[in-house]
Amino acid sequence: MTDADHESIVQNLTDAGCDKETAARVLDCLQREDLSGAKRALAAQREKLLSAYHTQARRIDCLDYLLYRLEPSTACKGKRRHN
Repeated sequence: MTDADHESIVQNLTDAGCDKETAARVLDCLQREDLSGAKRALAAQREKLLSAYHTQARRIDCLDYLLYRLEPSTACKGKRRHN
């Protein structure tokens, strides 16, 4: 692995949100030409990010629901007007 390759991989790992431990694990595996180990570490990072994404998406859905319920046209639905 050239220095340019190393720097490019480090930047990509950083951009992907890898912590120092994960980045070091991936780089160590690549240095030892352990591609399956590097792939496992990257897949674990991907799973971590995907889980966080789904958690945030559920939170956004909850906020969207509340915003929907607060709309004037929906807030009165189901309420009977007394004249």
